[in-house]
Amino acid sequence: MNLFENTLSEAKALRFAIPLIIGISIGWALRDIACRYWYIPALGSIIPCGMMLILARHRISPNAKKFGMAAMTFFILLGTALCLQSYNATIAHWSDAPHFNQGVIISSPQLRTKTVTCDIQLIKYSEGKLWRNTNRHISLTLSADSLSTSLAAGDALLFYGTISAPKNADNPMTFDYASWQHRQGISGVIFAGKNFLLASEPLKQQMYTHLSFWKILKIRTQRFRDSMVRHYSSIGLGTKEHAIVSALTLGDKYNLTHDIRTLFSETGASHILALSGLHLGILVYLLLLLLRPIMQKNCGRWIAVGTCITFIWLFTLLTGLNTSLIRAAVMYSITLLFLIRNRRGVPINHLALAAILILLAQPMSLMDIGFQLSFLSVSAILFLQPVYESFRPSGKWPARITDFIYVAVAAQIATAPLVAYTFHILPLSFLLSNLVVIPCAYILLGSAMCLFAFTAFPTLSLWITHLIRLTAHSMLQALNAIHQIPCSSIEIYPSMTTVILCYLLTVACVLLWEKRTRNAMALTFFSIALLAGSIIYDKRPRKIADKVIFYDISSCPAVQFIYSEKESALWMADSMQFPHVHAIAKTFWKTNGISSPPVFEKTYHSRHITCTHGIVRFGGKRYVMVSDKEWKNKTVNTPMEVDILYVTQAGKSTLKDLKKIFKAKKTIIK
Repeated sequence: MNLFENTLSEAKALRFAIPLIIGISIGWALRDIACRYWYIPALGSIIPCGMMLILARHRISPNAKKFGMAAMTFFILLGTALCLQSYNATIAHWSDAPHFNQGVIISSPQLRTKTVTCDIQLIKYSEGKLWRNTNRHISLTLSADSLSTSLAAGDALLFYGTISAPKNADNPMTFDYASWQHRQGISGVIFAGKNFLLASEPLKQQMYTHLSFWKILKIRTQRFRDSMVRHYSSIGLGTKEHAIVSALTLGDKYNLTHDIRTLFSETGASHILALSGLHLGILVYLLLLLLRPIMQKNCGRWIAVGTCITFIWLFTLLTGLNTSLIRAAVMYSITLLFLIRNRRGVPINHLALAAILILLAQPMSLMDIGFQLSFLSVSAILFLQPVYESFRPSGKWPARITDFIYVAVAAQIATAPLVAYTFHILPLSFLLSNLVVIPCAYILLGSAMCLFAFTAFPTLSLWITHLIRLTAHSMLQALNAIHQIPCSSIEIYPSMTTVILCYLLTVACVLLWEKRTRNAMALTFFSIALLAGSIIYDKRPRKIADKVIFYDISSCPAVQFIYSEKESALWMADSMQFPHVHAIAKTFWKTNGISSPPVFEKTYHSRHITCTHGIVRFGGKRYVMVSDKEWKNKTVNTPMEVDILYVTQAGKSTLKDLKKIFKAKKTIIK
């Protein structure tokens, strides 16, 4: 048995994690049609559970496979039931009429240009003269100019408006915001505007009696984190430095601007802004250095491990309990417990156990990109370890250098296809960027610990502040310099098929390295052929053709007529609003190789698309766009037959009058 097979054979927890992941994936795929019937797979899981109990009593060799099949079936059904039940818990049927509501803010309000958005734990809502209790989690949006004082987590509000279920704008290839809200436990969204006020203190205390201990703990933790973020502001950090330090040490990404996110993403350093195992590992390393003197004494190791584990979970709670940090906290906790007995354990088992615990508590987190990237990167580092060990240098310092390179490359190999598919960026300068950001992370995290520990010493705090400011500024300058290097990153738009084949090729290459057999070589070449075929197929001419896209953008109704990738035209009610459409359609256009289309309002002529007075002829069909008073008070003897009548809110003609002019097969009102 080679090293790779030995690693897999030791990863016993994977036998439970993989079926659980499969079950959750099935549940997510069936969520819209089967979430009400989550109890069916839950009841079905009783049968394989009973089989396992029966087989466990008879320790006979032939029963081993039966026990394994029963266990797999149990975890698949359990995962399906948990996912469906979690999704069903976020489904609510809201009244179409506006009503009064009472709720408590459970997250830091996010200030945008004209609005403030915050998560609310809804306590009560009115139905006529009656108040009904609830425990739903909703997203509230308020007008920013109506706030006389800033809101904070823990504030109680009275607000008025209509709550609706989360939904997406109907645009191609845009972020599935509704599913993301469901995964966060959000059951509804409401725009209250200026119709809100702060609750009185007695009413606030009454609302708090309806909150669970966990919600109250979350609110208090959030308020404490907000106070620490404000402390960074008070020590004179620059805007960018403050945003980076807050994200890197406290997990607060609110102040990160688009420019900062883009810089870190395109240089392959965005992982440093998302708290994960790297940050927790740095803190544990620094803490163990401080506790090294007592580890040599009697019971000192128990005290040190207990202190580290307590610190790990307090830090995880303080920074918002994101999944990547929980994964790291579980793995480090298990590793530290093994440290008490001078044993190393099996890291892949620790990773699988972390996945099981997270998915049992929050099954829908499997669909979050943060969860996927975190587990993919660590899985690659652990699974590719046997390959790396075969050529790892024996010297201390050469080994440390190659260890650093190996971890960065392995994580990049695992996450690059998914990052390219999700964010359309492939950073090529990640090694150089990591050489900058990882040492800076050590300095910033260590300095932040010292800053809060020595707040009572002004002179020392001042020197620590200078160090934090200098480190953050230097890191930004270095990343900007790396970003200026030609081809430091490339923009790429792979299909999901291409992404899957990239992972298949990676597995095939690892097997070829380990086994060096004809079958492994055949699988590698077959994967390369499939990947090349997928890329060629994605680049085929007329990939998207003879399509009409109605963009769902409230500020600027728009319709795109696509004959081919090179010939299309965009009708807009107001051509000055083109940047809004471009921002929405950018991914769709670039993924399909569509050239930026010409924009027209009334008249346009090309070989396959023509428009006169808002009447478009395309693909043998006739479309009428009504966005002004063009057809107001017009009369005809015989209504014109059209395929689609598209009426915007800016149209001055009533639908009744338009029906006298046009005989439409389908009418769309925007």
